[in-house]
Amino acid sequence: MTVYDTYNRLEIEITSKCNARCPGCSRTYNGETHPGISITDLSAEAFINRIPKQALKNKRIEFCGVFGDPAMHNNLHKIIEYMKESEAKSIHIDTNGGMQKPEYWERLANLGVEVSWSVDGHRETNHLYRVNTNFDKILENMKAFCNAGGSGSWEYIVFEHNEKDLPIAKEEAKKLGLYFVERRNNRNVDYWTSYIKEKQDGKVVTKKFNVVQGFKSSTQEKYSNNNITKNNEYHIKCLYLHEKKLFMGFDGRIWPCCWFHDLYNGEGNPDVLQGNTSVETHHKLQELDKVYGVGWNSIFHNTWEDILGHEYYTKVLPNTFDDKNPNYRKEDAVPKCYSKCKNSGKLRNVEYHWHVNNEITITNGDPSELVEQNRIIAKIPNDK
Repeated sequence: MTVYDTYNRLEIEITSKCNARCPGCSRTYNGETHPGISITDLSAEAFINRIPKQALKNKRIEFCGVFGDPAMHNNLHKIIEYMKESEAKSIHIDTNGGMQKPEYWERLANLGVEVSWSVDGHRETNHLYRVNTNFDKILENMKAFCNAGGSGSWEYIVFEHNEKDLPIAKEEAKKLGLYFVERRNNRNVDYWTSYIKEKQDGKVVTKKFNVVQGFKSSTQEKYSNNNITKNNEYHIKCLYLHEKKLFMGFDGRIWPCCWFHDLYNGEGNPDVLQGNTSVETHHKLQELDKVYGVGWNSIFHNTWEDILGHEYYTKVLPNTFDDKNPNYRKEDAVPKCYSKCKNSGKLRNVEYHWHVNNEITITNGDPSELVEQNRIIAKIPNDK
């Protein structure tokens, strides 16, 4: 077994740039981009030169965004072409869709990537959470992608303000030939304030809008903090070690999951470092640089094999999940692992409500993975 066998899914944040200012995002603070965030791309040249083809071969690649949106990367197509040369199993992109020209999306469709469009409303409501996005621009891009033969899903987070637009959004998705999926997780529970800029009498004014939870998922009801007993405290299911999913950030650092990346880079942002768990995790991850040296998990300082073969991944991390393990290392345990992945990871499960042929199918897991595995049997009719 090699380090390349330790994961079968690779999640990549290729850029920290984003056109939106969603109030629930780690990049946003009081309606603006937090000044402590490094705004940069992982260039196509660096990606190709530093990531071996073997690291991508037979892997499911998922372009995601913790701080940025992957479609803000102007050379994303070149990176995807390298992935296809490397025989990646499949390639998926999560985006708000409100950037680039239609031709950009046509090229993505021709490359055979799947796209999940995070559009939480319709013309009058999407921008209330997806701040700074323009629905007509998004729809133009969606049409360009779908008309070029692209496939994917319209992923809709339900809030109080956009629940009324569910029928029209579902109908729009049907016309496009996209799956329509309601997403229910922590974004349906937390409370945020959007800062929306509008022009009035020739001046730009900022208005506040309260984003209030919509539907709660049954997973959250069942596995809320109040319902988790101390006996389950260390039943931690790690995305990397137990589910074989790896994460790489825009800075080239490789982590076991997106939460490590988020909290490592969250310095100074109170919206990221909320509560003792996040603060302690941030300091613990920063401490790793002191122990192993800055860049210990960076593709710019070490090879892919050296990073995943590092003692942190092979000896330290595996011994931080179970206090009954004789090799348990309490001093190295990361608090975020407990808060997100306790009770066998059920707290981090995302509940998806698939609207297919006038029926709703409820699943827990990654929607792109479910489509790929054909677990949603009947496809939405294509009415293009």
